[in-house]
Amino acid sequence: MFSGLRVEINGDPAIGFPRQPHDDVFITKTTTMVIVSVSGSISVAWDGYTWVNVAAPDDLKEAMCGICGDANGDASNDWTIGDSDLCMDAFPSAVPG
Repeated sequence: MFSGLRVEINGDPAIGFPRQPHDDVFITKTTTMVIVSVSGSISVAWDGYTWVNVAAPDDLKEAMCGICGDANGDASNDWTIGDSDLCMDAFPSAVPG
């Protein structure tokens, strides 16, 4: 997803929506936002400029890191890489906190 609601899939411009680039991945575009969702998992909505909403199911809470922290509802740990094996294995050069 790029500014101005421009969407690319594997480097190619996506034209025509909704799109399903994978069995579990759905991309929807409206006049005001792009929504990327994975069946039974994460959904990301973005206005193409400044607003983003990431929604994750309860079974992923405390098992995530990054933009949502660990998705436990505590905004103080959002936008951080937590000190967990999951995060450190996925991002070995990241600095916790």
